[in-house]
Amino acid sequence: MVRWGLVLALGGCAQLAGIDNTSKGVDANVPMSRLQLEHVSIGTTIARSPHDASTVNASFLVPDPAAPGGLRKVVATLEGTDTLAADVGGATVPVLYESPELPNPILRILDFPVATMKAIVPILEHPTPEPAPAGATITPNVTLNTAQAGQTYQLFTIGAWASVALTAPADTATQLAPGPVTLAVANSPIRRLDKLTIDDVVMVLRYTGNQLVASLVATPFDQVMNNNIGGTMVATPLNQTLDLRVNQMAATQRLSTVRPAVGAPSFVWRLRASPGLDFAIDNGPQLHAASVAAPIAADPQTVTAMYGNPFAANFKTLLTWDIRANRTYTGASMLTATLAAGMTQRAEPSAALALTAPAGLPDRITANGIVLNVDNASVTASMDAPVEVSFVTDAPSNTLYNVELFELVPGAMTYTLTRVVIASAATPNVKIPRDLFKPATLYVLRAFSYAGCYTSVATGDLSQQALPCAFSFADSGVFQVTP
Repeated sequence: MVRWGLVLALGGCAQLAGIDNTSKGVDANVPMSRLQLEHVSIGTTIARSPHDASTVNASFLVPDPAAPGGLRKVVATLEGTDTLAADVGGATVPVLYESPELPNPILRILDFPVATMKAIVPILEHPTPEPAPAGATITPNVTLNTAQAGQTYQLFTIGAWASVALTAPADTATQLAPGPVTLAVANSPIRRLDKLTIDDVVMVLRYTGNQLVASLVATPFDQVMNNNIGGTMVATPLNQTLDLRVNQMAATQRLSTVRPAVGAPSFVWRLRASPGLDFAIDNGPQLHAASVAAPIAADPQTVTAMYGNPFAANFKTLLTWDIRANRTYTGASMLTATLAAGMTQRAEPSAALALTAPAGLPDRITANGIVLNVDNASVTASMDAPVEVSFVTDAPSNTLYNVELFELVPGAMTYTLTRVVIASAATPNVKIPRDLFKPATLYVLRAFSYAGCYTSVATGDLSQQALPCAFSFADSGVFQVTP
């Protein structure tokens, strides 16, 4: 199965999280604080352009003890096409904005000591998308390269992104003909069905377990109500060697210090042919994946496997090494939530590639001085000041820090973790506006640190990204905020 990894759309309401429309407008003679947005469309190619910021809500957060929550929210106004600006007296202050990503908008805070902060709006799409015809179908009639023998099949599209499992034929069959396949919004990573064009790639993928063993790339077409695709699948040449050096013992030891404690970690590697490789986005056809057994020897340990990338001429191979440890929180009425800690590293494969999980693992996540290393803590927060969040990491040389605030929303049997805001900063210290916290509500903080990934973060520019990229994260204890 494809695991979608991406992002959000936006409305244009003038009021956001208690923002007052008090900006003075743009004056060319006054030093301004600015947020500049770049649109990145990720399809068969990458298209970068200024993002239309005319419907983006943004406010700069000026410390002010007299303001509600201790932050005066100065609404930014449009400057040109892609920039939102406000006069905050020449200070360098955080900006709060709704990032128009898909499938849902994300409320973000950027806190860097510069006058102009830059960010991207990455979306899996064509540069100029159109809606797909309602109810349109694709009918595969594909000759198999060898007789069916327990494989699985997938229809996968790049550009107008979608993925759907295909019903396998009976064993010993030599033809894959599942009938018309209707793509649904649920098949799209952005929960939006775009029309396929001749610039897109439509493929049928054949897997033995997690390994791509054959594929068919269909003749490009402009989508109508029904399109037929056919041809003969081509075997994937398994002519490349994954050759890793991993530190499972060290990772297990690092995760053993997380509080609240998490369980034993799992170790998984994945290879994808990724159009978004330069942004460490792992959407794309899976080439191979496997879990790695718990460590039984001293570090480093060697992991090898054979794989092939038949799409390498257009889509490079992205390796993801994922280390994850979970825990279960049990709240009122025995509702549960799965919380976690982990380390991830992304790179292009190379010989004897050392994956050391270099990003520091967060620890001692603190809100207003309360260390959230146990569940059901109470954080006292005045209505006249923001909630100050900080943490430390077990490795000091990190590029960027994030704090994500999640609300635990009760369901029938479990809590749903609903993201409230993501705050990004150059240090592991952020201030979250007090009005983002509701009374009698459960929350958890997810702290991240990044190593690599962002090449110009020192200037407050998050639009420049590159591999290698590593990040580590940990969830805090569950807590409530009280006056």
